[in-house]
Amino acid sequence: MRKMASKTFFAVMLLIVVFFIYGCGNSADGNGKNAAYEIIDDQGAIIQLERKPDRA
Repeated sequence: MRKMASKTFFAVMLLIVVFFIYGCGNSADGNGKNAAYEIIDDQGAIIQLERKPDRA
C-alpha cells in the first residue's frame, strides 16, 4: 500500500514539474515575431499589424 502511494506522489510531482516547465516557454514560439496584432485571411496569409485596427 505504501509503495503505491509513493508512486502516485511521484507521478503527481512529475506532472506538476512538467506543467511548470511548459508554462515557462516562449509565447512567440521562437520565431521572433513582435507584432501586437495578427490576422489570418481566408487564403491563409498572415498579416501582422503593430496595433489593433480601428475605424477612422
